[in-house]
Amino acid sequence: MRIRKFNEAEEKIQISPDRVTEIITEITPFISELDDKSKKINSFFHELENFKSSSKKSNNQIDEVTLNLDDVKTKIDEATSLLDNVISLLKDYNEGGSKFLY
Repeated sequence: MRIRKFNEAEEKIQISPDRVTEIITEITPFISELDDKSKKINSFFHELENFKSSSKKSNNQIDEVTLNLDDVKTKIDEATSLLDNVISLLKDYNEGGSKFLY
């Protein structure tokens, strides 16, 4: 017998497998769109990198643009990775039901 905390309900409300599948289906296109956007940003980055200033003391606008594009690409890649993890966890939930991860 498991002792419940004061704020735990006796029965947990479960989301339906159909709804989980719908969420997975709706998130999946985001990943491919983000991958496409990441590739496009990477191409802009490489194109503009050829026009960076040679100054070591200060940056011009192109220098700042390349730094910002690199940050954006990193964050898009991180978002893609997080969404991949979301889909993986939802599939695990659908296949094995709710379980504590830690």
